[in-house]
Amino acid sequence: MIVDKGEGPQNHYDAIEGFTFAWGTEVEATVRERKVANPPADGSSIRVSLVSIVEEVALEPGTEFTWTYDSFEVRPGYGEPWIDVANGTLLDGTPFTCVSADACAAVQTSYDEGSEIEVTFAFGAGGSLELVDARVL
Repeated sequence: MIVDKGEGPQNHYDAIEGFTFAWGTEVEATVRERKVANPPADGSSIRVSLVSIVEEVALEPGTEFTWTYDSFEVRPGYGEPWIDVANGTLLDGTPFTCVSADACAAVQTSYDEGSEIEVTFAFGAGGSLELVDARVL
């Protein structure tokens, strides 16, 4: 999820209480952040909750979106891969198809080596996700 607090877009990894993400939609929302008094060692010190949905737009089939995983996020041994090309799923369990064998090979290389990667997915007909491009950085 991309968040912009007026300092430019940044990745946001934690859940937003009261909000359910759906692939194929672009959502502008207002949220509230609260500090967590005694956060768990492996948890966030900020709790984010949904205040309101400002706008929600269904994406047209063929809409592409690109993001970069840094080396920390794809490092071998760090945990589950964000993009599992062997099973054709994202970390959240969302299925996808590889449109390009080279793109899927680049994702696997990135995970094996722990290197940064830029990936491009397209939102396909019927709500499918397609991995259309990937390059190791």
